[in-house]
Amino acid sequence: MKYLIECKPDKLLIKLVTGAPKKSVIHTANKTEVIKMLFKIPDDAIGIIDEDPGSSQPSHLKKFRLKQDLSDHGLAMLEENDSGKKLVIIKPRLEEWLLRAGKESAISFKEYNLPETGKDLHKVINTNLEKLKLILEKLFKVNCLRLLKLKEILECR
Repeated sequence: MKYLIECKPDKLLIKLVTGAPKKSVIHTANKTEVIKMLFKIPDDAIGIIDEDPGSSQPSHLKKFRLKQDLSDHGLAMLEENDSGKKLVIIKPRLEEWLLRAGKESAISFKEYNLPETGKDLHKVINTNLEKLKLILEKLFKVNCLRLLKLKEILECR
């Protein structure tokens, strides 16, 4: 299984949640590239992208339909009509999703010297993956429901 992601923080999250080897998690430039690469890879693959409400969306996204709505966990699984290719959407963006995961799990980002707004968190985790790794490991250790749901939908395909 290959996982196509948009950014380095996504890569860290997917590796932790799935246990996938480094070479199975493929970093692309952006959401459009995740979708394009999804159709180029002959192997079994899943794309993982942020919803990014308010941003322009790739036209290829229109080819996908909702397969599983997990809005309570900030997730959705989409499936392309013809090929069956799958996309996981993290809502609204990874940073806000992580902050909600922390809140739901009673984990303070301040304790890890991390900001508590999505915009500020974005700046920090993209340059300091080690801090992100610590909080992800803590969330996983306390069985954070959002991470468990993400793991579940990635494994179920």
